[in-house]
Amino acid sequence: MLLSRLILIVVLTSVALPVQAQSFRDEKFATAVGLVVATDALAAHCPEASQPGTASFQALKAWEARNQAEAIRRAATAAQARDGNRAYQQLQTAVDGKLSPLYAQGCTALATWVGSEPSHAAAHWQAPAAVAKPVAAPVAKASAAPVKGILGYGLIQTTGMGYGGMVTIKFVPVVLFSSGDILLDVKGLSDPAGHRAANPEDWSSWRKTTGAYEYRGASGQWRPILGNKVWTTLADTSGLHGRFKATGGGGNLAVGGTDAVFVETSYTFLPGGRIVRDGVAGASSSFGSASTVTGANSGRTGRYLIDGLTLKITYDNGAQESLILMTHPDDGGIIWLDGTAYTRD
Repeated sequence: MLLSRLILIVVLTSVALPVQAQSFRDEKFATAVGLVVATDALAAHCPEASQPGTASFQALKAWEARNQAEAIRRAATAAQARDGNRAYQQLQTAVDGKLSPLYAQGCTALATWVGSEPSHAAAHWQAPAAVAKPVAAPVAKASAAPVKGILGYGLIQTTGMGYGGMVTIKFVPVVLFSSGDILLDVKGLSDPAGHRAANPEDWSSWRKTTGAYEYRGASGQWRPILGNKVWTTLADTSGLHGRFKATGGGGNLAVGGTDAVFVETSYTFLPGGRIVRDGVAGASSSFGSASTVTGANSGRTGRYLIDGLTLKITYDNGAQESLILMTHPDDGGIIWLDGTAYTRD
């Protein structure tokens, strides 16, 4: 729904714009905190959210359990104790200021938000023990060592939502294990066992019958691996260079409405192991009173290292980012970062 995506854009721009917000451990952590802050703000303006037995209360508690909200709040408190609370206060003020037009419909907005995919704070944050270690290597380098137990990699076809609510076709990477398991969300490679316990729906099984690779879909039906291709070796990433961008969004323009969300993120790989990350986001909505929210990330620069399937980035301000990187052996114009397709600009 547009409302949920609009709230997400509010959070992302609130996190990205104040420089002081980068004093949090990393951008993913700051985003997760922002999503919890946004949820808390909407809950504070929904009287039913504090009344046990109501639909709003149950939906909020279910969201908090799914998204490790208490753990994120504790981590935010620890970050304030370590780095000071100025950044956290700025984040609260920014989110509160931009969400205030929704407070009159507090329970409706809360119900829409906590039931939406963009509200999933857990997708942006892991416990501190899982944070990547500092990257010391000065130049990008590819490692040939595969992750243990992996048989190969392939692509499957799914659908997503694009600008204005248009349905888009996506080709996403999947990981086939020699055990017969298949991972449908490559982010789970950072901790397969933990990810499987927390997200069993991202795991299924695969088979090869009469020479055809198939995987079991959510409905139980067997579906094909795209092109019947499974790559058993990592593609060479030593020549990775240039700008790769991903675009997305939402809204209801596709069905005759007037609302739209646009998001673009890019990574530019430069010689000598340097990298630049840029982003822009915008949303227009007629929910309640008409409003427009826009924001942009000025280029964040740093150094990167490619270690097997992991792209490790250390930004010049000390923040770190770790992404699962997958490439197409037959097409150098596309890469996937945490399962999202980025095409060469």
